[in-house]
Amino acid sequence: MSDPLSSSSYPERDAAANAKPFATSPAVTTRDAEASASTGAIAQSAPPRSQSVTRIMLAGVVALAIAAAAVAWLDARRTQQLLRAEVAQRLAEVDGLLGGVIALSVLAYLAQRKLWRLDMRAKSEAEAVSQN
Repeated sequence: MSDPLSSSSYPERDAAANAKPFATSPAVTTRDAEASASTGAIAQSAPPRSQSVTRIMLAGVVALAIAAAAVAWLDARRTQQLLRAEVAQRLAEVDGLLGGVIALSVLAYLAQRKLWRLDMRAKSEAEAVSQN
């Protein structure tokens, strides 16, 4: 059987089918080597970048959640205060109307009683005149 992956189709492999490293420019390799040599101790003690980004993202999400909860609480409080003010205003209106109705009822009762007294007096006078 012939080898479907011949070395000519994949130039990055040598005759022994070992992977060759990709070619890089010597300037980049030298700079990277110098940077890694000077910061080797620091790079080993620092946490990986993905963990620090994750912690920053977690802190941001927690801060946003706290801010959203505070905004929702303030909005609910404002809505409750507006509702209380509206209920108090309506109760004052109803109380004013009922106070007026009660006052009118008392006046009507007093007027009716006065008319009844006048009617009773007129009847007693009419009886007195008819008896004389």
